[in-house]
Amino acid sequence: RDGLAAALPRDLFPLFTAAELERLLCGGPEVDVDALRAGAEYEGCGPEDAHVRAFWEVLTEMGPAERSAFLRFAWARARAPAAGRGGTAAALKIQTPAPEASSGNPDGPLPTAQTCFFSLSLPRYSSKEVLRAKLRLAVAEAPNMDADVRLHNADGWADV
Repeated sequence: RDGLAAALPRDLFPLFTAAELERLLCGGPEVDVDALRAGAEYEGCGPEDAHVRAFWEVLTEMGPAERSAFLRFAWARARAPAAGRGGTAAALKIQTPAPEASSGNPDGPLPTAQTCFFSLSLPRYSSKEVLRAKLRLAVAEAPNMDADVRLHNADGWADV
């Protein structure tokens, strides 16, 4: 209670249930794809581009655990963004890298994320199936690609 009281006056505690406070402070446990889509921003692409439409379809088809893992990959949080002032949540930014970034093979690179900015770099894959496979691989392997994880788990650091 003392920690929460540093951010919220104690006299407001009785106005909320524990579940309401959790949702307000941490976001919801479920990922609402429609809400993410409604607030999304685009750079170098648009919502009608084939690879962007395929991305939203793949995200919609994922189960709750996969969606949560996607958020962890793209935002470093496993819960959906809580609505802020004006009722809007943090906006997912979808960017498309320049074609030369793929070295001539659009299906080569994995999607990447900048978690500080809730930003996803999504290549223009040749099909929805390729996008699904690449996104799943990137999401599943993201912790293994993190330099902090590699350093922490390196020889001599395991017991630190």
